[in-house]
Amino acid sequence: MHEFEKIILHIDMDAFFAAVEQQDNPELIGKPVIIGGEKGSNKGVISSCSYEARKLGLHSAMPIAQAKRLCPDGIYIRGNMHRYSEVSALIMEIFKKYTPELHQVSVDEAFLDITGTERLLGTPEQIAENIKKEVKAQTGLNLSVGIANSHYLAKLASDYKKPNGLHRVYTQDVIEFIDSHPIGKLWGIGKVMTAKLQQLGVYSPKQLRNFSEHYLSRKFGDAAGAFLYQVCRGIDPGICGEKKSNTSSISNEITLDEETSDRQIVLNRLLFLSENIYYRMKKSRKSGYTVFIKIKYDDFSQISAQKTMQDPVETSKEIFNLASTLFQEKYNQYKAVRLIGLGVTIQDNQQPGRQIQLFNDINEKQKDVEEAVYNLKKAGIKITRGSLYTKEKKIFDNNKKQYENKK
Repeated sequence: MHEFEKIILHIDMDAFFAAVEQQDNPELIGKPVIIGGEKGSNKGVISSCSYEARKLGLHSAMPIAQAKRLCPDGIYIRGNMHRYSEVSALIMEIFKKYTPELHQVSVDEAFLDITGTERLLGTPEQIAENIKKEVKAQTGLNLSVGIANSHYLAKLASDYKKPNGLHRVYTQDVIEFIDSHPIGKLWGIGKVMTAKLQQLGVYSPKQLRNFSEHYLSRKFGDAAGAFLYQVCRGIDPGICGEKKSNTSSISNEITLDEETSDRQIVLNRLLFLSENIYYRMKKSRKSGYTVFIKIKYDDFSQISAQKTMQDPVETSKEIFNLASTLFQEKYNQYKAVRLIGLGVTIQDNQQPGRQIQLFNDINEKQKDVEEAVYNLKKAGIKITRGSLYTKEKKIFDNNKKQYENKK
């Protein structure tokens, strides 16, 4: 039996949130658009920004106050997660036409395993071009595609010719491709680790290959040592975990442009992720009982935590409250966060029985409010839940005080 070489596509939408805003409002095209703030407010951090803003030094997770100093004339928008999730759902349906092996990483990013489809759909490059054309035709948006024999290399390749790029890494060219990157441009190696490697005189993947895995593990810890040893050789360190057969989940994760020890920034990202997951749950008409988080630090260590409720989690506020509590309990303040992930798990075979609560009227009101907001946005009416943001800010502050009082 002929064994096909594994072919993975990594597809990453270009400046997704900002691009959606520009498509919905053509007057914004060509202008620096920043998602995550609004006129008159310096609170929060950037969720996404257009390439016009990136040229001025702006990037995701940058505090809005800093962004406004760099780009005072930028167009700052709170953002519409329902709209972004709606466009994302359309895009993912396009991806599914090309393979059932779809792994959605976040609202604007996915891996497609197209191994063995060449006779039916054409070469990997042709498949990628067809996906780009179809997404462009239906949404007006651009995307970048990386093609390789592993998830890690495909992810690295999708960023190689951004924006609107397409790059394939052939098996025989893996080391050459890896060596074309400065050490700090290898995905997963952030500024903190880059600085540590440069102290050892390591500025390139080739120089990193001079060190044994044993030495790197002794120097940086087992997780980081194994990661560094693998990626400089083009070996996939396992960036896509295996799914459990008896569960399904709706989840998203964000890799920060810069590692941060600022708890407020991470909580802000959790609030953002909670909104996204809520809308995806509404879209798929699913609810779940277990909320889980994943935290990856700058030393490549990671932790996870989860909490299962007796009643289904049905609002973004519930998701955020549980996630922020888990984060506060597990966060190591002496480490910088590199990645934050959040999800809701739906048990396929067995779910806890729902119990009647004496004081459930408040939750029901919250559910009704979010249902109304969802339906208004679905109908195309732009609405920003500023009151929810204000309440969540209070939760941030209260959680922070509680955490500090425990220390």
